[in-house]
Amino acid sequence: MPKSLAVIGLDGMSWRYFRKLLDKGVMPYTKGLLMRSFATTLVCLPPTTPPSWASIMTGVNPGKHGIFGFFFYERGSWTQRLYTVSELEHPRVHEMLSMRGLRSIVFNPIPDYPIPKVRNAEVISNLFFVPNPISQPEDAHRKYFGLTNPGEMIKSPSCEVLDECLRIVEVYLEAAGKALASDHSLLWINLNLPDVVLHRCPEMLRESRVLAGERRLFNLLDKLVKEVGEAHDSVVIVSDHGFARYSRIVSVNDILVKHGYARATEVRGMSEVGEYRIERRLAHVKGVRWVRVPPFVYKAVKLLRLRRLARGLLSLYGCLTRNKVVVSTSRWVDVNHSAAFLPDHYSFGVYLRDRRFLVEVHDLLKKYNELKTYLPEEFYHGPFVHRAPDIVLFPRFDLGYWVHGNNVTGLITASGDYYAHHPSGVLVVRDEELLNTELKPGSLPNYVVGWLVLHLLGQPLPKSRDRHEPLERALDVKAEENYLARWRVMTRLRKVMGR
Repeated sequence: MPKSLAVIGLDGMSWRYFRKLLDKGVMPYTKGLLMRSFATTLVCLPPTTPPSWASIMTGVNPGKHGIFGFFFYERGSWTQRLYTVSELEHPRVHEMLSMRGLRSIVFNPIPDYPIPKVRNAEVISNLFFVPNPISQPEDAHRKYFGLTNPGEMIKSPSCEVLDECLRIVEVYLEAAGKALASDHSLLWINLNLPDVVLHRCPEMLRESRVLAGERRLFNLLDKLVKEVGEAHDSVVIVSDHGFARYSRIVSVNDILVKHGYARATEVRGMSEVGEYRIERRLAHVKGVRWVRVPPFVYKAVKLLRLRRLARGLLSLYGCLTRNKVVVSTSRWVDVNHSAAFLPDHYSFGVYLRDRRFLVEVHDLLKKYNELKTYLPEEFYHGPFVHRAPDIVLFPRFDLGYWVHGNNVTGLITASGDYYAHHPSGVLVVRDEELLNTELKPGSLPNYVVGWLVLHLLGQPLPKSRDRHEPLERALDVKAEENYLARWRVMTRLRKVMGR
């Protein structure tokens, strides 16, 4: 009888926060599961949702699957659009299993749209970046979710989002029950938890106590893990990145402006979520009031250490207007008149309008101890490295730095409390074979998950995979298959047939 496996994808889960939930008794079943599982840190670079989930679900790095951030930047026009499946250049786990005749049920693969038709697979997207639920087959969403649209449930900009997410987990618990009644080898469920609540309710990271809504939410998530875990031979819990509190921030665009490689401009009338621009129809956040201040005011507040007073005044203003107040400067990097620029903080890279400046800009950024910089071919490998930023860079996570976004503040570095992604994710695998290997606990790159799932289901590994010799030796991996070549043929046929 074929093995069965469930994957629970938890967006933004770090070991530090996970341990807090487990130690406080919030997730008792998951804590017991962890004690009989192989557990390690998953290294996720870049720590950004689309490229990391793509690596996890394909078994290869961005240089092979082609997804490098939230946004694809069209060189020349420098227009931006969300990465989609149209840019994905490698099959994902459920597509490879389909070639082996195994059936999969997948909730929220990333990238999440459009959904190509795959034999032996039901695929539903309704939670991350799709404005409306979509699925293949077309009736699959109604089969598992009825008329419910989980993505529309997230509206609050503060800790009220905990109750909204509780409803989402209730919906997925019901959907999972229906999935368990259907024949399948793989059930993969990606949830936008805890990321969506940590962005809006950083108190959960800041405080050691567990909030009442936080306890209710993750206790229900524990029930989902139990129901799914007990119904399958093996279970995997995985996150695409961690989440952390930072004490410092470095502004790459301010560095570039200071040295004459970038210019700043005032930009008005754009819809913003976080610090990157996004179409208004994709933003389900209500009750946010954006306040723009001149850079010299922003800089003065920082330098004179008046942040506590400013926060108090903004909090009072927010209470009076019943909004969450978000402050940003009125100056942004001028993409059209800059030789080099960082377009958004989750791009983790600098783009150059004129590549003649590549060496000197790279040498300049290397002088800043707050950053680690690479040329794309030094960090990624594969046929699609040309899509990467011209200079790959990361803040010094180990020194407590986060990277600022695309607005220009007048400060290169600043101190404060910042809450954002971290490259250390979570991997838990309950499987007897892996638990009995001599593989030592440590860390693994995120791309191993895709082909590890295939191995746990007793299937050949893709020849195109990014290899990890210690893990492959421990598992005694031998069988391989050229899934990529077959997938490319099927993709071309779909395009010719207009599907």
